[in-house]
Amino acid sequence: MPNGDHESLELPPGPDGSSVGKALVVLLDGVRFDCLTQASTPVLDGLAAEGFLSPTRIFGTDVAPTLSGPAISSIATGVWPDKHRVPGNQLYGHALERYPDFLTRLEAAVPPRRTFAALDWAPLGLPADGGPVFSDAIAAKIALATAQTWAAYRRDDERLLGAAVRVLRERNPDAAFVYLGAPDIAAHEFGCLGPQYRQAIETCDRQVGELLAAVRARPGRAGEQWLVIVVTDHGHLDEGGHGGDSDAERTAWMLVAGTGAPAVAPATLSNVDIAPTVLAHLGVAWDGDPPDGLVLIADAGFAGLVGRMAIRGVEARRVGDGFMVDVGAGEDWDTLVARAVDERWRGVASLSGIPGRVGATPIQNVGAYGEEVADTVAGVRESP
Repeated sequence: MPNGDHESLELPPGPDGSSVGKALVVLLDGVRFDCLTQASTPVLDGLAAEGFLSPTRIFGTDVAPTLSGPAISSIATGVWPDKHRVPGNQLYGHALERYPDFLTRLEAAVPPRRTFAALDWAPLGLPADGGPVFSDAIAAKIALATAQTWAAYRRDDERLLGAAVRVLRERNPDAAFVYLGAPDIAAHEFGCLGPQYRQAIETCDRQVGELLAAVRARPGRAGEQWLVIVVTDHGHLDEGGHGGDSDAERTAWMLVAGTGAPAVAPATLSNVDIAPTVLAHLGVAWDGDPPDGLVLIADAGFAGLVGRMAIRGVEARRVGDGFMVDVGAGEDWDTLVARAVDERWRGVASLSGIPGRVGATPIQNVGAYGEEVADTVAGVRESP
């Protein structure tokens, strides 16, 4: 469906930004990672080649149901549902004033970064069902209340796309967030294994391509540094539907490309990384309670001497019924855990897969599945 098939939306005034660093975040609602990789997505494939595409994992039902309300709020705010307190697709009782969306944080910066949002699920941008997630502090916001049918979202996604293309090409946003909801509704109506869902994903690929073309056509593009992030909020069951704890529902994904984007996904990656990453790219410090996410892009570096812990060695000796193991602080932690399992050294088997060096684990008090490194470390000493 080309944009011209639908009535165009009136653009709000602005935004009139001034930042050299700029960011575009596109959320494709409910796109399952395995279905994404099976669809024909040349635009996303090309974008991933400039950075990385990787699955992520969202919270489980012990924190919140795997629904768009909590999941998109986590993307927007950089914190998990235990903090932003969005309980479901009814947002009432939230703490979004304390944990605002990243566009609102950018608007509050000194000097302010001017932002744009295009949204067609009502609670994201309108005072509906306890919303909005994205506040009215945003310089230019288009928010629609779209009926929950695939036909309605196909129409309104195209209308939003047309508006977003014009803003990206003709206006000057420092950061933009574009939401496309049709894939999620296609999964709910038709399931994930049929042609409609695949079509919805491939349509999103074309739509992302139009957004990128608008960025490339900007008059000042040569002097700008664009970061592009494409993300989904949750997965789906084969038959369509989500909210539970299955891998299909909890697996999301993220694509990061552009200025500063690493070529390989970090060892720890989650959807709450997006908000702090966008702020860092635009040179804005995080104000208030810290985010749960990490910054994914490279910074300007440090003009000084940096030391790296390189003390190596693993020596084990039997003490009573167990073992005392002396380990150099520069040893890789996960490699040590793997050896501990092979050697039957009890106490750290549940701590596998945690990145970093052995010397950092006492400081972090690494823990998982009822085990903590503090229960196993007998002492820390300086190297002779």
